[in-house]
Amino acid sequence: MPKRIHVSIALPTYSGGESLIHTLKSIYSQSAYKKLHHILVVVDGKKLSKKIRLEIQNPKLLIKYYPKRRGQAVRINNIFDLLFDDLIILTNDDVLLDRNVVENIIQTFQKTKADLIGCNVQPLSFSNVFTKALFTGQMVHKYIAHNWNRGNNYFTCNGRLIAVSRNLAKKIEIPKGAVNNDAFIYIFTKLHKFKYAFAKQAICYYKLPGNFSEHLQQNNRFQNSLKENKAYFSKQIYSIYNFPKSLALKSFAKSFVAHPLSTLLYIQILLKTMKLNLTSKKFRKKAIWKTDISTKTFNKSLLVK
Repeated sequence: MPKRIHVSIALPTYSGGESLIHTLKSIYSQSAYKKLHHILVVVDGKKLSKKIRLEIQNPKLLIKYYPKRRGQAVRINNIFDLLFDDLIILTNDDVLLDRNVVENIIQTFQKTKADLIGCNVQPLSFSNVFTKALFTGQMVHKYIAHNWNRGNNYFTCNGRLIAVSRNLAKKIEIPKGAVNNDAFIYIFTKLHKFKYAFAKQAICYYKLPGNFSEHLQQNNRFQNSLKENKAYFSKQIYSIYNFPKSLALKSFAKSFVAHPLSTLLYIQILLKTMKLNLTSKKFRKKAIWKTDISTKTFNKSLLVK
């Protein structure tokens, strides 16, 4: 019989709104709920409302308040300091977890002994032409992520859902000004010879941004990941970001055959965001950014009961 491991799940939050309730309910309904030690919510710079506190009550829930807003990177470091479990699952306050996520992550950890586990992060269904195009783009991205080096790449290390071993958590400290925290953790893992695994069966759902300005804000962070992380690592990291261009072309070709109009629209959106990111001076290594609104409201038909 495999040795029992101690597992907790944690998330930082600033807005602490309705989406947090739905995220936590998807955690409480996990098939492996009994295997969870703690469910930790770290609140960055504000108090949760009484209504939210009443809705999220749970015997395993711990809430840690920090009076000053410092950003996600600092709060993830706080999580690593507060928890001493064999495995720490990190997620966000605006996602829905498949009910077998915890079980699948535990199985992957036991099988691979990995120090960092990436998961299968997928968008919820689209609601209009714009979000359909973004959904199509995410399917292109997903194909590349899952097939590049058998999933061992920074694309699959998506901060919406990852798991970190205690061994790695003790050694890593995310720079307090970091924006692309998930990429930083992945690069640190690779350069310091820790082991990475991709848990394809551990599925996490998120809502696509409902307007271009919020999409641009997310895209700006992602497209500047290499530029940001070059400042943190002395070793050459270009190879970590150098995804196979032939795989990208194949993915776009498959998408165009299946969904020609939404693929073309996504390409237009992608080119526009790339142009704006190249000409914009708005990207700074700033750990605090404007909270998206549209991604934190869920259609009732999509919620975990």
